[in-house]
This record gives sequence, structure tokens and C-alpha cells, in this order.
Amino acid sequence: MTLNYEDLPVAGHRCRVVADKFVGTVRLSVFIDDRQISQKECPDPPCHEVIEIPLGSEGRDLEVIAEDDTGHHERLKLRIKRSEIGGTSAVSSA
Repeated sequence: MTLNYEDLPVAGHRCRVVADKFVGTVRLSVFIDDRQISQKECPDPPCHEVIEIPLGSEGRDLEVIAEDDTGHHERLKLRIKRSEIGGTSAVSSA
């Protein structure tokens, strides 16, 4: 069983996680800090979950828990990064 991320969680962006090598239906629960923001079921692993990371959530913990029909589970915990939206430009106005 593996639970991995394809994109780091960034506030205001999407984060993708993949649950692979689980048996049967996989239940994916998503939390920011201790607040559950999503719960879905995937009947046919591998499961590709897209998570919307809310603006203003930088510095908080994103936790994804995947559990299959046999009761096996994996946890993935990542710190949400700050969005670079509105950052400085590399182009000079000279």
C-alpha cells in the first residue's frame, strides 16, 4: 500500500494524492489540522484524489488517510505552503 503526493499542498491551489496497492474500496479522508474537509470512496485503486487547498491555510497541516476493505491504512501529512500568487515579477520595467 502506498499513499503519495504528486503536488505539494499550496494555499489556493490543488494538490493531488495517489493511493495505490490497496485492496478493494479505498476510503480517503482529508483534514486540514484537525478539521475534516473531504471524504470520498474509490472502488478501483489506484485512486487519484484532487484536493482543493483553501486560501489562508498556509502553515497548517494537510493530512490524508487512506483505508481499504482489509482495514489497512496509510497516512500522509504535509505542511501547506504559502501561495506565490501576486509575487514579484522577474521582468524589469526599465
